[in-house]
Amino acid sequence: MAGDFLETVGQAPVPPDLIFYDMFSSETHGEQWTIEIFRRLFDACANARERAFHLHTLNCRPRGLLAAGSLSQGPSAGVKEETTIALTPAALATPSARRYELLAAEWIGRWDRSQAKFPSEVPADQRPAFAELIRRHRQFR
Repeated sequence: MAGDFLETVGQAPVPPDLIFYDMFSSETHGEQWTIEIFRRLFDACANARERAFHLHTLNCRPRGLLAAGSLSQGPSAGVKEETTIALTPAALATPSARRYELLAAEWIGRWDRSQAKFPSEVPADQRPAFAELIRRHRQFR
């Protein structure tokens, strides 16, 4: 499908099961890495999260992605030691998901210590709510 990704994300005639998401970096193309974009992408591809859908990215700072789905650390790729795989709840229930190692308590500890724990679009007054969303995420329970 031709066009601007942000405008056409929900218009594919058949939603994909897998996307390799490499939209440059969140520092240079922040509009491609927002929580809202990932929620729209997951909703469009997973039909309100009822379909198994995987998103693979070279980005290893998945704060916005975690708000949309569950996350696993992906394999190294070239010079990148860490990559990220995001999955819908339906994807987590598939046999192939067993090969992924979901981010766990160790990741939350690193996130808690991070100076860059919030996506840039989260205003300061909404950061406590975002932090609570991350800490209470189903994969950390």
